[in-house]
Amino acid sequence: MSGKPLLPTVFLLLAALPPGGSSLEGAGEAAKLEVRFLKPEIPYLAGREEILVEIDLPAGDRLDRLDLFIDGKLVHQTRRQPYRFEHDFGSLNVSHTLLALAFSRAGRSGSAEFVSRTTPLSSHVEVQLVQLNVVVRDAEGHFVTSLNRDDFTILEEGVKQTIAVFEKGDTPCSVALALDSSGSMKHLLWRAQKAAGDFLRRLPSNYEVSVLGFNDTVFLSEDFTNEKRPLIYAINHLQAEGSTALYEAIRAASMHLGTRPNRKAVVLFTDGQESIHRRDETGEQALTDVLEVANRSEVTFFAIGYGDTAGRDTLARIAEETGGKLFSTRTHADLNSFYEEISRNLNSQYTLAYYPVPD
Repeated sequence: MSGKPLLPTVFLLLAALPPGGSSLEGAGEAAKLEVRFLKPEIPYLAGREEILVEIDLPAGDRLDRLDLFIDGKLVHQTRRQPYRFEHDFGSLNVSHTLLALAFSRAGRSGSAEFVSRTTPLSSHVEVQLVQLNVVVRDAEGHFVTSLNRDDFTILEEGVKQTIAVFEKGDTPCSVALALDSSGSMKHLLWRAQKAAGDFLRRLPSNYEVSVLGFNDTVFLSEDFTNEKRPLIYAINHLQAEGSTALYEAIRAASMHLGTRPNRKAVVLFTDGQESIHRRDETGEQALTDVLEVANRSEVTFFAIGYGDTAGRDTLARIAEETGGKLFSTRTHADLNSFYEEISRNLNSQYTLAYYPVPD
């Protein structure tokens, strides 16, 4: 082989330093990120419990994020104080593991673990927490958002129930945006996409949204996130084709939201009717079955029916049986006002929950 002689290749390895240019090694105790649980304060966890985490950061450093895992599953994430959460632990006689992982802007990390005990009880009765999402309007139809726990009374089978959870205002919410992308939407889809994008921009930053499309099947275009850009991208890339699997969209959206830890809602947009199941006894049973899934998942449906072919009776039933509302129109001019009202509805909800007391 002729030509210039090969020169040795030299690699220069530089150690990556945190912002500020100094190594964390040797910085002593002051450079550590300390994490501890202030609550729970008792060794047994049951029902709705408060979790409070305290973090000590070295001077000049800031928290990047705090992740809270319960029994190995990430259930909360925050970047802001106070580091306070609520979680429903359910059964009394079960041990739970809480893990808090904190990460700082300078690359530090710290963790704390809390393991609850099982109770010495030989038997227990497990009672399901029932959650209600409620909006209140005055005589003129305006939302009332200034009520407190004592302003509400819950009756089940005529028996007054004790309100275990009361939340109002700007609390976290998970929203699934389910958009009909069947062939009949070909000339309407771009209008629906624009209105849905405007709706997303109005939602608070503590709302996490996913995008589902449905035609012959149901597909996930974007999973839950509070970042608006990927959601709008997913909406705008839906293509109109196929038929309308409306009932399957209800089932899939409900199951998709079922494990979410906070308020749950589906905004359903369609211009058609169910085309997989016929409108007969079998079809009615199929609708009943998927609505049972929605109610077990504690999901509220807001349905928007567009045009002359939308199945308004079906959409009205979906909204009514899940505690939501039907919006119906034959013109695209109404879409933005519909989405705006849905946004106000979600932002004005009260969340009430109770453990049923038998009569």
